[in-house]
Amino acid sequence: DSQLVASQVLGEYQAKNDNLSGYLALVKEKITKFDSDEVQHVPRGQNTRADILSKLASTKKKGGNKSVIQEVLSLQSIEKSSRVLDINAIGDSTFWMTPVYNYLAHGTLPSDQKEAAVVRRRACSYVILDENLYKRGFSIPLLKCVEESKVDYILREIHEGINSQHLGGRSFAKKALRAGYYWPTMQEGSKEHMK
Repeated sequence: DSQLVASQVLGEYQAKNDNLSGYLALVKEKITKFDSDEVQHVPRGQNTRADILSKLASTKKKGGNKSVIQEVLSLQSIEKSSRVLDINAIGDSTFWMTPVYNYLAHGTLPSDQKEAAVVRRRACSYVILDENLYKRGFSIPLLKCVEESKVDYILREIHEGINSQHLGGRSFAKKALRAGYYWPTMQEGSKEHMK
């Protein structure tokens, strides 16, 4: 209930449940990263898009809901993972995303003027969230940028995994995009994988 959550974040209500207390602490920690914040309850009647999205997410059709991209989390957001996290070695100069990441994260550019101009121009299409590089688009959600070493695994999962389909190269690349991934050679890599 958004009124309960808003009132807890504002300090008007107490969080008595252990799970709610954990989520409240997590929200308060995240809020400190913003320059300013405003928490406000929006009645359900005035927020129909969020209401529809919550209904879509909470209803599960057999085989999954095809109208919403869903991710099943193995842990609650408030639980700390005991497994080793996958860290992208983005500092390696051989990765295609290293110059863009370094420019966005640290403001460093390649020494060559032409390369620096290209990186500056390309960086407009990317954003860093939680130290991961994402590609922005006009009509698509943020796409997680992946290095070439993970491309084969992603393509195999899409082609042979639970949602396997035998598609053409272009359709295969579009399916990887819809799954939320991006790398510059998507079209070529998908065609090669299908061969």
